[in-house]
Amino acid sequence: TGIDFEVFDNEKDQEMEVRAFCGGPIREKRVAGGYGGVVVQECLLGDQAVAVVYGHLKVESVVQKVGDYLTPGDRLGILGAAFSAETDGERQHLHFGIHKGTRVDLRGYVRSSSELQDWLDSQVYFK
Repeated sequence: TGIDFEVFDNEKDQEMEVRAFCGGPIREKRVAGGYGGVVVQECLLGDQAVAVVYGHLKVESVVQKVGDYLTPGDRLGILGAAFSAETDGERQHLHFGIHKGTRVDLRGYVRSSSELQDWLDSQVYFK
């Protein structure tokens, strides 16, 4: 349901800033199983409404509230500490996913490729 952006060895355990991918309001900001801190932002990609998932964040570092508008490049927050509750016990990295429509979907992993039909290939936007 997305891609993982890893930190380089020389960046581990440093504050790694995450910025907004697109313009739109925050729809969800909380701690969730499988993600630790997670923010979901509603955006338009072309004429398609999407929900963008940013996972493994230090949720307290996100100063914006649900409903606040982010413009592309705005500081969202920082990555959570490795192997902590902030990352739900995972390594320090950003999970980034784009879901068609504005429904919040925090499943993370799915059992079959047919369940991915509403997810966009995030890698297409990072060339």
